[in-house]
Amino acid sequence: MKRWYDFRAQARGTEIVIYDEIGAFGIPAKAFLDELKALGPLAELTVRINSPGGSVFDGVAIYNALNRHNATITVWIDGIAASRVTAGSRVRPSPCSPVRPSASSACSGSRASPPPR
Repeated sequence: MKRWYDFRAQARGTEIVIYDEIGAFGIPAKAFLDELKALGPLAELTVRINSPGGSVFDGVAIYNALNRHNATITVWIDGIAASRVTAGSRVRPSPCSPVRPSASSACSGSRASPPPR
């Protein structure tokens, strides 16, 4: 099954590469969090992101898990980071990357719309 992330062993820690939509392809954040937990204790964790966004709920779950992790986390934004996953001790955006948008919503209707009950 195709994943939207990849874990890679490094000389001084682990690198996580997120180069797709968060939570896409039917893989929930739980699979990501299970792999993060399976890594065990780490001194350093590098997260590389190029993501157009995705599931807000999965993004928040991953963001919170990374914030709880004991490793020193460095986030490199290689392209776009239109998700809430950019949690880390050090965030390194590329010079021309949009970073961490705020979630938003909208509601519309007209005077002819019935009021909610």
